[in-house]
Amino acid sequence: MKKILVISLLVISIFTGCNNPINETKLKKPFYVSYNRAMSYDSILKKLIFYRKNPFYLNEKYSISNYDWGEWGGYIQFKDSSTKLKYVFPQNSIYQIGKFSFGYLTYSHSNHGMWGQVTIFKNPLKLFKLPDSTTIFTNKLKEQIDIYSKSENVTQTINISDLNDSLYTIVGVFVNRDNIYIVQSNLLFSNGTKLEPITIISKLDLNKKKYFVLDTIFQKTIFPSSPLGYSNLNNSEQYISFEVPRKKPNEEIKKGFLMLKNDSIFIINQK
Repeated sequence: MKKILVISLLVISIFTGCNNPINETKLKKPFYVSYNRAMSYDSILKKLIFYRKNPFYLNEKYSISNYDWGEWGGYIQFKDSSTKLKYVFPQNSIYQIGKFSFGYLTYSHSNHGMWGQVTIFKNPLKLFKLPDSTTIFTNKLKEQIDIYSKSENVTQTINISDLNDSLYTIVGVFVNRDNIYIVQSNLLFSNGTKLEPITIISKLDLNKKKYFVLDTIFQKTIFPSSPLGYSNLNNSEQYISFEVPRKKPNEEIKKGFLMLKNDSIFIINQK
């Protein structure tokens, strides 16, 4: 029988540091975390490769994509589905984007662990409008975008200083019911001391600008294999791709996916 862990979305406030699994209880809106051996890693990978060739978020109003040049910056782009006009904002290293009751929200985090940032877009049509003739981002265009984005109060940006945790690395992010949940995995060593492997899930509190640990997903250390999480329409299906660190230098890297669907988190390992 599959082992099921339950993460309550109703009693978040009492969990501020608990890393131990909790037993299944009768809760109205829990996350159920379980291994899913029926789903194929390869079939999901093919689907995500298809997603890469398309906007990474899509609904009836916008087709959302991004331009990411790593340390050299990047942009998120909202394409209006009716007018086909494009609107951009400076942002790179996007881990997740979601539709919320108050607009759109992106979560970014440096691959080097230097910062964490949440950006709220209440009205994407107020962002910088790209000229129709735009094919490349010239230095002049980049300067225009940066000046406009700073002078116009088009977004709400929240810097998450508490995410600079030396013991954990960000594996990915899930968006669910106007909430952001961060999947973190501990580093193998800290100051020369070997740590017990663990992967946890936390809730990001936008008001307090902190995250609070909810529960353990499994007793294993994993690393992100892609900086971008994947969502389909209305966040109904989301994926985080991960890698399991080698135990031996020449050992093949094992990979997998965490999938959020219908309040359940499924762990799909590469066979």
